[in-house]
Amino acid sequence: MKILVTGLSESKYFSDAYDLTIGVNNCPFDVDHLIICDNPKVFDGDRLKVIKDHTGWLFTHITDWQQYRQAELIKLSSVRSDISELNTDRYCHSISSPYIAVVHAYKCGAKEIHLAGVDLIGHPHLGQDHNIKKCQRDFAALSTALNKNGCSLKLIRSTKDGAMLNILDKADGFELV
Repeated sequence: MKILVTGLSESKYFSDAYDLTIGVNNCPFDVDHLIICDNPKVFDGDRLKVIKDHTGWLFTHITDWQQYRQAELIKLSSVRSDISELNTDRYCHSISSPYIAVVHAYKCGAKEIHLAGVDLIGHPHLGQDHNIKKCQRDFAALSTALNKNGCSLKLIRSTKDGAMLNILDKADGFELV
């Protein structure tokens, strides 16, 4: 099974080639599943409306979302950045929603996961150097674990005006699509 995990970037152009599509947060594209890892109060009016009105099946570990729309609750692993619970009913997690979305894709049966539109550059919290390095390390470890379990994680390079925008382009161990 080939699954796309997408954020807010250009990835809408790639969605027709996948068995399942997974978006994060207020993903504006017509995806099958939506992963949200922040409390509803984090999202302003327009972003919250996109999530409330989205047709994708919502998965989250935050019960507050159930007051806005139907959501399937997931359980996070006990320790952040620990991939030892990858093959349990718990979701490994890091500091970004796309990480949990990749884990979700794996739990849905993916053999190949394409990650697109999750550049994190300019993000008010995750765009800081130490957080970028943490994301790079955690995604590299997750990619290695997925490979050992027969699943590949590949990047779709997002560009804007010809510039590379995905922080994982510079991380080791990623194949570009």
